[in-house]
Formats: sequence, structure tokens, C-alpha cells
Amino acid sequence: MRIKRVLLFVGIVFLSSCQKVIDINLNTANPKLVVEANLESKSNSCSIKLSKTVNFNESNVFPAEQNALVVLSNLNGNRDTLMESMPGQYDTKMNSVFKKSDYLLTIKTLDGSVYESSSTLKTPVKIDTVLVVKTAFGFRGDVNYALQVQFMDDVAETNYYQFKVYLNGVISSTVRVRSDELFNGKQAKIFVRLDNSKDIKSGDLCALEVVNIDKGVYTYYYGLNQLGSGPNGSATPANPKSNVSGGCLGYFSANASTLYEVVIP
Repeated sequence: MRIKRVLLFVGIVFLSSCQKVIDINLNTANPKLVVEANLESKSNSCSIKLSKTVNFNESNVFPAEQNALVVLSNLNGNRDTLMESMPGQYDTKMNSVFKKSDYLLTIKTLDGSVYESSSTLKTPVKIDTVLVVKTAFGFRGDVNYALQVQFMDDVAETNYYQFKVYLNGVISSTVRVRSDELFNGKQAKIFVRLDNSKDIKSGDLCALEVVNIDKGVYTYYYGLNQLGSGPNGSATPANPKSNVSGGCLGYFSANASTLYEVVIP
């Protein structure tokens, strides 16, 4: 027994001596501009948020990019300079927006850097109907809610859609996008799963916004969805492809949208 204890002690000492302190070098990087820009057809307005990235070891407080020159224009000769309503937030209200028109966004920051992007404003989708689908599963009869939206896809072009869900006026943070690859020119029937089904109750107001977006915006959102969907749930070590030039992060989206409201039965 004593010999066993001595051998055990020696083993512990040996293993302890093999331990190494691993020093992880988290490289610092120059801050990058982050663009969150949305042109809304339903309100004839454009809202843009500009901020800067921070390093891994810094607090998650992203400094606003202030006093930038932000200009929105299109091929019809319309030009709007967005005003900074609060630090890093730029807005404008337009007299009208033009469907099937390319909009150009130009951002010039105080250090002289210029960033550009273009996005095509599509035609809003005509929603035929939205149905509430309730399913029960498992031994406990857990409930899932989803919305089935039906609309006719335009056969004349490839279309890309974003689906925004609002529950009692609060928008879901889940990004939902689809291309019309499987239903081009046909009647689309798409199921949009609702988050936190266990918290949904009869009488809740649910709204579905179907946004007709262009390919560049779809590519950005699709890449965003791939983060965290790698093998075993590991995150893909790459940022989603931005449709804004200049090496920044983020997107510019011209949103042609239609809103449909239903009450949870």
C-alpha cells in the first residue's frame, strides 16, 4: 500500500511539472467603421447608424462616428444629405422614393475616409394571406407557433426576401431571409417560426413584415446567419460580406416592405 501511495505521489508531481501557461495573444486592430443603413419605402425615410469597432479586451461600448457627411442619391437626380439627429445617428425624410431604382449611399468621415454602397429598391410584395400555425410536440405537448405567409413571386427576376416578426410591437432579433430559388414565379408558401413560443398567448398581436431586398443585402444577412452554424455550433471565423466599400462592416439596404397583422387565436 505504501508503494502505491509513493507511486501516486510521483505521478502527481510528474503531471504537475508538465503544465504550461498558455499566453493567448489577442492582437489589437485599428477600429473599423460599422454601417447600419436602411431606406424604408413605407415611410419614405432613411436611417443610418455609424459606429466604430472595439478590441476584444475592451468594453462592449461602441463609439459613435460623429460629424460624418452622409449623402443619399439616385439615378433620377435626387440627392439628400442626412442630418445627425444624435451621436452617430443620421436621418432624412424624403418627399418620395422610386421603386426599381438604385440608391447610392456615400459616407465621408472626419478623417477623410470615403465609403460607398448601392442598393436597389424593389417593388413591395402583395401578401395574399398570413395564417397562424400551432403545433404540439413531445410528451409534454410543448407548443410551437409559426406564421404561414402566401404571396405570388415575380417571375421576371430573381427575388430575395427578409421576414421581420413583431410580437405585440416588439421586433424579433432573429434574422430570416430566403431566395426564390425553389418557387420562382410561383405562389410562395413560407413558414416563419416564431421565437419563444412558450411565452405566446391567445390574443397577442403578431405582425409579419415581408421585405423585398436585393442580392447584396441577402448575401450579407445570409453570411450573418452562418455565424455560429459551423460544425458543432462553432462560429465561422469571418465577418459577413458587406455591400459597403472601403473595408468597413455592415450593410445598406433599400427596403420595399409590406406589413400584415394577425391575432393569435
